[in-house]
Amino acid sequence: MRKYTFFLLIISSFMLFSCGKKTIIEGVVSNADSSKLVLENFNAGTPIALGEKSLDEDGKFRFNVPALDTTEIYNLVLDSSRIIRLVVKPEEKISIKTDKKTFGKNYAVSGSEESELLQEAEMRLATTRAELKKLRKQYTEAKNDDEREQISKSFDTKLSEHYEYLRHFVFDNAPSLVSYLALFQKIDAETFVFNDLNDDKYVRAVAQRMKTEYPNSPYLPLLIKELDRRTVQKQNARIAQMVEVAKNSFPDLNLKNAEGKERSLKNVNAKYVLLWFGVLNEASKNHLLPIYTKYHNRGLEIYFVDENPNEQVWRQAVEDLNTPWINVRDNGLASKIYNVNKLPANYILEVEGTIEGKDLFNAYLPEKLEKLL
Repeated sequence: MRKYTFFLLIISSFMLFSCGKKTIIEGVVSNADSSKLVLENFNAGTPIALGEKSLDEDGKFRFNVPALDTTEIYNLVLDSSRIIRLVVKPEEKISIKTDKKTFGKNYAVSGSEESELLQEAEMRLATTRAELKKLRKQYTEAKNDDEREQISKSFDTKLSEHYEYLRHFVFDNAPSLVSYLALFQKIDAETFVFNDLNDDKYVRAVAQRMKTEYPNSPYLPLLIKELDRRTVQKQNARIAQMVEVAKNSFPDLNLKNAEGKERSLKNVNAKYVLLWFGVLNEASKNHLLPIYTKYHNRGLEIYFVDENPNEQVWRQAVEDLNTPWINVRDNGLASKIYNVNKLPANYILEVEGTIEGKDLFNAYLPEKLEKLL
């Protein structure tokens, strides 16, 4: 019994010691005397400072990170501006060697496989950016169109090469956090490498793998949010394309009026239709009634798509205001089909199929109607 108890004590002590093991991040930043180095937990995009070091002449630093339960992303931030990003697994001892002048751009990392992978991707991006910057300069200094065309081709080739590299990098390393970070690489301050509308497939692939293998990762909701953003962006682009095509054939709408009867936009009995997106109230009635009164007998009809989220309030407004035009309520798709981003919005439609005007207000609307009617 005593031997058994002694054995349990040894096992318990071993487990306690193992659980207490820390991750170490250390290294040297040359020529960084008096600089401040901060270690942050990236914390799914909301960094939390974990420690701070004031560097002296030798530039050495060491951070002892409390025991980790899972892989985390950390930032080493020099003088509140330059960053080295690390992907850290529990109990790793990571070593960094760099210089103040090249901090975040050129550095050596060891002791962390995923941090080394991330460095590879970051260095590849830095090289591509430098090459593109050089090509931009050459383009501005080019003496003729032939030179500019050749430089443009070289520019596109460099972009394509990095895109292909990053595409394979993401798939090869999914669903690791290295792959997650690679999804958000930018060629410049405004432009993602994965900037095409169809690049949502890379975000989706990483999100699906992460959902299967790391369902509790704090980065999964961020990926899903990014995927939703890209999905909406893609839908809006398709709708905008539909509207552009619709200059020769505008999309039909079949929306219900207050009596529940469907009213087709294309079957309106008029020469021209003023398609109006807004909220029916006294102000909109006072604005549109003079237009309707003046132009209705000349061939104009108003098709008012109401965007009031409260159906009962809309029905009451239709009854109380008793407007003479066609009043229908958006089914959640009409404003998207016509790419409406703010209210009010309008289109002037010729019943044979063309769009004659968009978002005409104040004097511009009657001026356009005078020309048409």
